[in-house]
Amino acid sequence: FPVTIGKIARVDLNDFSTVSVLNLTTTDNDLKGFQGGFTDGRYGYFVPNYNGAYSGKIARVDLNDFSTVSVLNLTTTDADLKGFQGGFTDGRYGYFVPNYNGARFGKIARVDLNDFSTVSVLNLTTTDNDLKGFIGGFTDGRYGYFVPNDNGARFGKVARVDLNDFSTLTILYRDW
Repeated sequence: FPVTIGKIARVDLNDFSTVSVLNLTTTDNDLKGFQGGFTDGRYGYFVPNYNGAYSGKIARVDLNDFSTVSVLNLTTTDADLKGFQGGFTDGRYGYFVPNYNGARFGKIARVDLNDFSTVSVLNLTTTDNDLKGFIGGFTDGRYGYFVPNDNGARFGKVARVDLNDFSTLTILYRDW
C-alpha cells in the first residue's frame, strides 16, 4: 500500500534548494495515501487511493499560493469511486484510473476541472467484464488510454475511450 501521509513538498526549480511543505490533512484528515497526480497548470490534483481505507477524496491544491486546498469526494456520486491508480487531464476534465476499491473495478471517474464538482462515470465492465484493475492512463488529446494490469489475473486489454463524448470505447488486445 502507498504511504498514508498527507504531506506534499514543492521544490523551487530555480534554486533547487527551497522546499515548501503543505500538510493536506489539516484541511481534511482523509487527504493522504494518494497514488499519482496531474496538473492543469493552475491546480495540482492528487489521485485518491488508500489512506487506511480505500479513498475517493481528491485533493486540489492551488499552485499559485500552495495553501488553498479543495476537496471532492467521488464516493458521493458513486460508492465504488475509490482506490484509483493514476490520473490524467485533457485540459478540461480530469480522469481517474480505476484499480482496486476492495475489489478490482472498471469505473472511470471524470471530473469537470472548471467547476470541480461535476462528476461523470463510465463503467468499462458493461462492455467487457475484463476491463478492470488498471494501473495508469494517458491521453493523446482525443482518446484516453487505460493501461491493463490485474483484473484478478494479469491481462492485456487496453481500453481506449473517446474523450469527446466519454462513451465510445475501443478495446485494444494482443495476446502476448
